[in-house]
Amino acid sequence: MNATNHRTQNFFAQLPGWLRQRRKWVWPVIILSLVFLSAGAPRIKMNMSMEANFMSDDPALDLYNQFKATFSSDEAIYLAYRAKDGDVLSAASLKALLALHQELSRKISTPTEGPFKHFTEVTSLINASYLESQGDLLNSRDLVGERLPQNEAARERLRQEILTHPDFPGFLMSRDSQYGALILKTDLGGERIGGGPIVEGFEDSFSGSGFDLDTPDLTSPSSTPAGPIRFKEVEMGDYADVNRALGQVFEQPAYQSALEFHPVGNAVLMGFFNDVLIPQLNYIFAALIGLMLAMLWLLFRSWAAVIWPVLIVVLANFAAVGTVGWLQIEQSMMLEVMSVLILVIGLANSVHILSGYLFHRRAGLDHPGALAETMRRVGPPCILASFTTALGMFSLTLVPVRMLRNFGLTAVGGISIALVLSLVMLPMLIDLWAPVKKDRATPASRLGLVDRFLDYMEPLVLHHPRYTLLAFGVVTLVALGGFTQIKIDSNLLEVIKDGYPVKEGFRIVDQAMGGSDSLEIYLNFHENDALKDPQVLAAMDRVQRQLKAQYPQVVQTNSLVEVAKYSFQVLNEGRPEFYRLPSDQNTLAQVLFLFDGSNREDRLELVPDDYSQGRINLRMVNGGSDFYSQFLPEAEKLTALEFSALKERYPKLRIELTGAVALTMTMVDRFAWSQIKSFSLALGSITLVMLLLFKSLRVGLIAMIPNLFPVVTTFGLMGYMGVPLDADTLIIAPVVIGIAVDDTIHFLSHYKREAIELRGDMDRAVLGSMREVGQAMSFTSLILAVGFSSMIFLGHTGMSAFGSLSAQAMGAALLADLLMLPALVRVANLNFQKKVSR
Repeated sequence: MNATNHRTQNFFAQLPGWLRQRRKWVWPVIILSLVFLSAGAPRIKMNMSMEANFMSDDPALDLYNQFKATFSSDEAIYLAYRAKDGDVLSAASLKALLALHQELSRKISTPTEGPFKHFTEVTSLINASYLESQGDLLNSRDLVGERLPQNEAARERLRQEILTHPDFPGFLMSRDSQYGALILKTDLGGERIGGGPIVEGFEDSFSGSGFDLDTPDLTSPSSTPAGPIRFKEVEMGDYADVNRALGQVFEQPAYQSALEFHPVGNAVLMGFFNDVLIPQLNYIFAALIGLMLAMLWLLFRSWAAVIWPVLIVVLANFAAVGTVGWLQIEQSMMLEVMSVLILVIGLANSVHILSGYLFHRRAGLDHPGALAETMRRVGPPCILASFTTALGMFSLTLVPVRMLRNFGLTAVGGISIALVLSLVMLPMLIDLWAPVKKDRATPASRLGLVDRFLDYMEPLVLHHPRYTLLAFGVVTLVALGGFTQIKIDSNLLEVIKDGYPVKEGFRIVDQAMGGSDSLEIYLNFHENDALKDPQVLAAMDRVQRQLKAQYPQVVQTNSLVEVAKYSFQVLNEGRPEFYRLPSDQNTLAQVLFLFDGSNREDRLELVPDDYSQGRINLRMVNGGSDFYSQFLPEAEKLTALEFSALKERYPKLRIELTGAVALTMTMVDRFAWSQIKSFSLALGSITLVMLLLFKSLRVGLIAMIPNLFPVVTTFGLMGYMGVPLDADTLIIAPVVIGIAVDDTIHFLSHYKREAIELRGDMDRAVLGSMREVGQAMSFTSLILAVGFSSMIFLGHTGMSAFGSLSAQAMGAALLADLLMLPALVRVANLNFQKKVSR
């Protein structure tokens, strides 16, 4: 054993005594540090918005911000409702709608500092713009207004006005008249905090081979402030406040008696995450603490061995979360995953130390001797194990998704804090209250259930190593079959388990109304009055009609085309044959001018004053990334084809896909490829650490084989069960390999020491290692599995799947380290008696 190893082991052997002598000042330093770090917890900033996943200089985000700067924030709550009498135009339904609309309008128009300050407008059947002609002019009036139809004939006329309008069916009222909707616009995400030149060069975003993003070019200087366009990001609490404030209004008995409400939208989802899922995570975390207390008691039968490890991980969590708060690193719900990681990894270190201490006490050492010998043997592997786990988490910082980077960075910090507390604070706590009396010899004995499990494992390794490896090989081949069936699919709605009202609301909107997803085709011609060109609008019209014809998921489209068609029809006595685009440019310009005079606000939502930019809004049934990965490239290709004839006239034309769906797809693509890269980096880095640790290429590579087994079996299981890879399950690989390698390091470190001391007797070295560290490995794997499996009860399908699959991976990792690794050691004849040839 080289001098560096000796010095490291001697340092840890002397550490408990050094701390014991200096406890009068070490304790105050520890306590004050923990208090200071934990005090930052209230400063935590939670952000679940889509934009939060993008880096500040991301071209996809720049494009989306440019779109918002042109057409205003697209954050709105779509408040669908069902008439309990089956008809939204019945007297009772219209009366309730009018009262609700009026109350919401009053709250929006009244200056306030409460959540309603974020609402900017409410639209419903009451005030929807309805065009009429007055001679040669267009007049826009409220569809229903405050004077409700007084008889059945009037209500039927209203029904026909709605159903024959190009925009209202499926948007403000379902075609069967059972459902209606209010649209509440907000300024969430619309507060501009920076301006900049227009962004170009995103046209090849959605190609068939992936979403390769071009570096944006900038146009000539404009009147906007320097720098990229930026909007203030919205915290989850703001979404939740808005959602709750709206709920307090429509949940009143006066409205509930006639209407049944189903709010949908991003703010609704964020409110659900904030008010339901995060409290669930907190309850599960508390329950997990209780479970671990019970498990530690069953395993150690000592209150000291129960209380001290849990105290360590709880304090590590407070300190880690507080550190994140002090540093103002924005977090998503992955912060809760970090807390579970700190808990299970910190507990693993503590269990290794406590198990080693009890092992050496049973071997006859006194308290100081057992603590010193334990730290000598366990300290270096704990550092290496935590380092490799942190390395797996650090690989996530390479992902160009901001919240995953933040998660990786904060996880590294949390793991480091847990390690320091385990190595420094735990020995001092054991000095205060040891698991067994310090002045009494402890009889040589082993613990029951876990030891019987290890007794069963030992013959398989010693007498049947080749058959053991064959069995693992068969399982690996079977798992590879499932591996090939995995698909990447991310659907924000599907992360919510069935049974929650918010999910039912989205399903109702998809089935009865115009769909709950929204995609924008953004057209920037860089030429004034381009949207007054009949050929431009004709191309837009062809795009809209073809997309609706080819894809049933496209329920409704909306652009300046509908405005021009409907206005032209109204100006021509409402005759159906005039619902078309005027072919003459002067006529088209006159129609648009008349519409602008009657309803400028609606026009601004479709085209700015200079008519240089336009949008085609697609309202779609909710679909996952598996569908959109095919649809988006096709939609972009179709749009480009229809406008190809106009390229010569408008050489600066840019056609981009943006909006929530496009951002989601960009993010999913980056998750997928970046996770492959980050996992490869984590695997390569951890392999390098193993090579350096054991100074042998063969030993290092053999050591990595058991750590790949849980990854392969986990992803194979995902394939067979049909669990898709999404933002949550994609992090399983670096998490699993980072944690699984811990037990490998502990086992091989002890085995190498035993093999050298026993002069190459591999059987005795394997048995000694299994009996000394096998207990701790079994304890920690059991605790890790229980810790992760507790997440199964979450209402979040992704995190629930992450928990259950990670628990399975912990079991597979334990079997691999207790069976596959010793079998590989014996078959490969690794006795560490001579330098292994490279």
